[in-house]
Amino acid sequence: MPKTKEKKITSRSWQIVLPMDFPFVEIAAKIRLIAKKYYFIKHDRDIDDFGVPKKEHWHFLMTFANARDLATMKNYFAEFIKENGEPYLLDNSFEKILSIVGSKKYLCHFGYPNKAQYDWKDVETNDELFKDLFIEDMAASDEFDYFVDSLTKNNKGITLNEFLYKFKSRFVTLSSHQRFGNILHLIKFYKDYNESPSFSEQNDKTFTPVNPNENLDYYKKNINNNNDDLPF
Repeated sequence: MPKTKEKKITSRSWQIVLPMDFPFVEIAAKIRLIAKKYYFIKHDRDIDDFGVPKKEHWHFLMTFANARDLATMKNYFAEFIKENGEPYLLDNSFEKILSIVGSKKYLCHFGYPNKAQYDWKDVETNDELFKDLFIEDMAASDEFDYFVDSLTKNNKGITLNEFLYKFKSRFVTLSSHQRFGNILHLIKFYKDYNESPSFSEQNDKTFTPVNPNENLDYYKKNINNNNDDLPF
């Protein structure tokens, strides 16, 4: 009877968990080279089900433009060999990720209140949208900083389309009517910020900002009196 062909284990996203005595610095450098998106965090406060502290370890989550099989993943890291000649990473070192969003949140134990909580800012990543997953858990002041940062951090400027997509995760629970209204408000916010000296209808006509950052400083001074103009 002919042997059935073994099905390949493939996924666009993979995770490896490394103890501290593994060459995690070198492995992280490798991941930065090969992965489209990567996410690194050290867990140093985990507790097991019996209340015993777990050993410190690293979570390395990575995603690729298309699927990779297990053999390919092992080959990526074949250069990392122990003194006895055995590879550091074996078949069971690689976890196939089924939900990349859930896995990204789990790096901080987001949604698992009984586990040690980690700050999303502790995650090293090249994914600019990673922090969007945690907006609902931000304090109001942090949320405002995030919105301002979304508009100002790019020295080359940010397009209207890019700006709107920064807020995508905020709109998923809204009705169609609310979503449409908020998008219009954000468009006005974006245009006012780039084109006018103040968001208030009572503009100081003598104020002529030289650049958008100056415009923002002027707006901050009047925020307590003009908070109805905030688009969030």
